[in-house]
Amino acid sequence: MIDNTQWINHIFLDKKNIYFTDSDLNNTNNNLCSISKTNFKENLNNKADLDRCFLAHPNPIISTFEMITKTDVSILHSCKYYIQNFVVVEDIKYISYIIENKVFTKKFLSDDELIELQIITVIENNLIIKIKEEFYLTDKNFKIIKKIDYKLVDVIKIKDNYVIQKENEEIILVDLDFKFEKIIDSDKGFKKIYYLNKTNILISYLKNEVTKIYNVFTEKSEIFQKSFLKRAILLDENTLIVKKNTKNIKSDMLNLIY
Repeated sequence: MIDNTQWINHIFLDKKNIYFTDSDLNNTNNNLCSISKTNFKENLNNKADLDRCFLAHPNPIISTFEMITKTDVSILHSCKYYIQNFVVVEDIKYISYIIENKVFTKKFLSDDELIELQIITVIENNLIIKIKEEFYLTDKNFKIIKKIDYKLVDVIKIKDNYVIQKENEEIILVDLDFKFEKIIDSDKGFKKIYYLNKTNILISYLKNEVTKIYNVFTEKSEIFQKSFLKRAILLDENTLIVKKNTKNIKSDMLNLIY
């Protein structure tokens, strides 16, 4: 568990940095913050430091003066809207907001107008996006490569396949042309999927408060964590950053799984 991280609601990555948001639908001031991966790893190696503050919120309204002086997190952007996503694809950075229950996106720190478009995920140097109720594979500039005939909430690329979580919570395996191959999970309860490695994904179930590791090709699965993972992202091939579901805000910290 990493101290003083209860403020973090979203986690994003690029090649050099880790990004955090404190976004809440009730907030009037939402922040996008960052720390370099190098700095993050160096702090993790300092095992002697108790009540670590390197990820404390840099806002003096939220953190104490001592925490602010010790944090290595910096604020990149503040706004009145809920920050829904932050994506870096090659040389382009996109930021998405929720405005009146709709997702709008634009290039980060640009004067471009917001467009009603949701980035689902980055697949190599391409994007999976949602426009209105349609889904597409596009290049980094939203040029359409292929229409996707599934209503989906998430996509993970595993070797020469995609794992798709559909809007009805069913998880399926398709080929690179999005042609159906098999059902992975037909349970309709709320869940989240996460990439783990070249053959395995994590499936986290809210109702049962359990996360399973599932091999996409052998179809074998076992319990990975006895908790629901609200957020999970690979820092590197051996380190998973997660936020577990908890009713106690004091224990709502980032956790590392090696």
